[in-house]
Amino acid sequence: MEAFIFDAVRTPRGKGKKDGSLHGTTPLELAATTLRALRERNQFDTALVDDVVLGCVTPVGEQGACIARIATLAAGYDQSVSGVQVNRFCASGLEACNMAAAQVMAGQAELSIGGGVEAMSNVPRFLYQGRLKGQLYGDMTLEDGVQGALVDRNVGPKGEVMG
Repeated sequence: MEAFIFDAVRTPRGKGKKDGSLHGTTPLELAATTLRALRERNQFDTALVDDVVLGCVTPVGEQGACIARIATLAAGYDQSVSGVQVNRFCASGLEACNMAAAQVMAGQAELSIGGGVEAMSNVPRFLYQGRLKGQLYGDMTLEDGVQGALVDRNVGPKGEVMG
């Protein structure tokens, strides 16, 4: 079976700054706005959507839990539409689109939506082992949560060390 792309919708893109133009926009708002735009532009019954697959690198805080399912509900889609969140670091949105297409190609779904969402200005920073090292107050270093488990640097979508 073949899979076809019917439409492509993109949210505004920012730079992930704490005071950037999108810093007050939640990831849920971004994803739900995109889903609403798809529905309005294509005039389809949302009950026909089998699944919404969204990639999200850091599913914590405002983009935690299963943001795909929550955004589906926030966008006013039918209660029957499922959602799943995928993390493949920088390739999360691409992997989500691949998974949505694969569902259709395998006959598991007739209509799936794939995409990605991330609001880096809203991603928390961490104080690793703060309690264990007694660093609850005073001088401390906050770390980015998008780091490799085995290296102390950021990693790319295939696990390569970045910088």
